[in-house]
Formats: sequence, C-alpha cells, structure tokens
Amino acid sequence: MRERFRLAEQNRDAKAKQALFREAIYLGIQPQLFTEIH
Repeated sequence: MRERFRLAEQNRDAKAKQALFREAIYLGIQPQLFTEIH
C-alpha cells in the first residue's frame, strides 16, 4: 500500500489516493501507516 500511495502522490492521482484510503478503512488499516514517509 505504501508503494501504491507513493505512486499516486508522484502521479498526482487523487482518485487513486482516495481508493487507497477507502481500502485502508475497509481493511482496518490506519492511513497514517502508509502515508508517512519513512
């Protein structure tokens, strides 16, 4: 998910980011876990 978020950021793809957030919520994952830069 982190890689997909990075690619969405890189491509400025708001729809992809929104889909990732929805998927994270569905899976019970905190979005901060993959949106923070490590």
